[in-house]
Amino acid sequence: MRTLICTSLGVVSAGTILLGTAALAHASTYYSSYNTTIGAFGGAGYSGSQTKTIDDQNAEVVSTSVGGNYTANVCLVGATGSWCLGGTKTINDGSRVALWNLVAHGNRVRLKFTDGFQWVDVQVSGQ
Repeated sequence: MRTLICTSLGVVSAGTILLGTAALAHASTYYSSYNTTIGAFGGAGYSGSQTKTIDDQNAEVVSTSVGGNYTANVCLVGATGSWCLGGTKTINDGSRVALWNLVAHGNRVRLKFTDGFQWVDVQVSGQ
């Protein structure tokens, strides 16, 4: 009985430590707002850049608005580059997506928005 209690306490303690670590990792992330225009005829729009703080962490995008009832594609790129460094997702008004990416912590990144080959500029905003 004593061994069972000690083992149970050890498992509970390890679980508490793991949950505490996850909460700490989550607390070190933050949102940065974006408001940009995707140019017509295959153009792209970019957010401002920020530093990635955690390896193996998805980039979360919360879309407030994609103008004109359009959809847009979003991916993560280097701060001065234009090549997607991971997955691409489609967003519209009110979307919340997680972008897997190959970026290591400490590197500066930004979001790239495209909308195919629309005939008009499309405004996107969110965080």
